[in-house]
Amino acid sequence: MSMEKRTTIKTIAEKLGVAPSTVSRAFQPDSRISDSQRALILKTAKEMNYVPNQAASRLNQREMHIGFLIQNIYPAGRDQLLIGIEEAYQDFSDYKVSYHVEFFDETKDCAAYCAELFERCKEDDGIIVSGINSPYLKDEMDRFTKKGRVVALLQSGFDYPNYLFRVTHHATVASHMAAEYFSLCTRGLPHRRVIQFTGKRTLDLHLNAELAFSSACKEYGIEVTGVYDMNDNEEILSHMAKTILTEERLAETEGIYITSGLCLPLCRHLEEMGMGDRIFLITTDSFPELRPYILRRTVNASIYQNFYQQAWSAYVLLAKYLINHAEPPRKDISPHPELIMRSNLEFYKVP
Repeated sequence: MSMEKRTTIKTIAEKLGVAPSTVSRAFQPDSRISDSQRALILKTAKEMNYVPNQAASRLNQREMHIGFLIQNIYPAGRDQLLIGIEEAYQDFSDYKVSYHVEFFDETKDCAAYCAELFERCKEDDGIIVSGINSPYLKDEMDRFTKKGRVVALLQSGFDYPNYLFRVTHHATVASHMAAEYFSLCTRGLPHRRVIQFTGKRTLDLHLNAELAFSSACKEYGIEVTGVYDMNDNEEILSHMAKTILTEERLAETEGIYITSGLCLPLCRHLEEMGMGDRIFLITTDSFPELRPYILRRTVNASIYQNFYQQAWSAYVLLAKYLINHAEPPRKDISPHPELIMRSNLEFYKVP
């Protein structure tokens, strides 16, 4: 869900067919620009509801640099993060703020690899770390903050105390929503048995989701018959689905909840077993490959994490902090969890 675009110096320049620097000079009384051109630019800016901001005061200041370190195991989520980051950058095109992205390869995780990543970030004023859980990375983050720079977290249950802010999916509320939905779907049934698949238990985000789901199921009178860590890995999930979700086990199961967006092997397995229309399945996120399963009702509902909005918000919050030390409104920030179903799926097409 993309936010409404605001008018920027760039959009005014595009409308008038002039360079952005020419538009910028029109807002500086002492700049060299003809009176007629200044008048036209100011008139157009007013018509487009442009409100000058700190951008003009930053024209002669040095550029701020933001680095993103992103876990690269979930392509659908990664792509949404990148779209959110780029759109935030475009929305802040008036400001001298740039960014770059480094992808984290967990198969290379070691002290030397993390040091190499941070060497690429040595010119950054702040970094945003997304979905990574590495003790070696924590050491580098400590060195980074001791230089007077800032670290923020994105879509992360990463246990790092010295973060400026964290923008992340509210796993606890999402799991309560899933349990409540199951309670409504299974009301009146003689048995209400559910299996849960988690992402990485080593991340607080998934552990909190597991604990919250278990607690909520107990509250609603739902029996959790098994919890399995698929380690955010589709191959592991595929193997688990074939070995755990046998015909006998599925006959004794009413529902399944998976907290990882890497859920396609589970959807395929249920359809192959002929159980797509019998098991209540709640997945995570919305992406093109998942949509057919929602339309066929193999997936009854999916928890929307809104990676796009998370990334957009993280960029904007850090940019504002670097520009004028504007403190984030809260230490921990989450978009409202939403439940996607067949009836509202069209509202959740990716940008």
